[in-house]
Amino acid sequence: RSVSAVRGLRNFIATPKKLGKTKSLMKNEGTAIKAVVFDLGGVLEYDSRKQVDSHLARSFGISLAQLRTLLPPFTARLQRGEINEKQMWQEFAIAVGKPVPDNWKTLLREPHDKHFYILQDTLEIVKRLKQRGYKLGLLSNTQEAHARNEHLQITFPYFDFIFLSHEQHARKPEAKAYRTVLRTLG
Repeated sequence: RSVSAVRGLRNFIATPKKLGKTKSLMKNEGTAIKAVVFDLGGVLEYDSRKQVDSHLARSFGISLAQLRTLLPPFTARLQRGEINEKQMWQEFAIAVGKPVPDNWKTLLREPHDKHFYILQDTLEIVKRLKQRGYKLGLLSNTQEAHARNEHLQITFPYFDFIFLSHEQHARKPEAKAYRTVLRTLG
């Protein structure tokens, strides 16, 4: 499981740009492909990051630019499962010099759920690949509140393995996330 294998796996993660290539997989009978791994945000589901970011900036009374500069290290720790959502908002509030909003429990989930929808074209590809016997995986940088979305969970049975960053304690593009996938594939 060398670094080149990890880099190679990154090339097989389904992203919007690569979905056209994924469609061509369905035509190639007898390929040596062991599995097809899909990403979640922007691939299987609509990427609501813009709406979520706008909601968070308004909730904290800061600019969108400030939010996008200051929040990523906190969300990375949340997505790795190193801190919980309450801890993240407490630490972020200190960093921006603002109080934690009263609605902190729904700050991430509410705007995400409001704008959430499954990308049906991708789901059709997933279904067709599953019918053809491909092993399917999902690898996503996410956190617990997002992963609990009942509409998203409807898609989980299509996948043979699901790697969520907050459960694996590693996020893309960290090599550990890809090594976990490779270990599972055998």
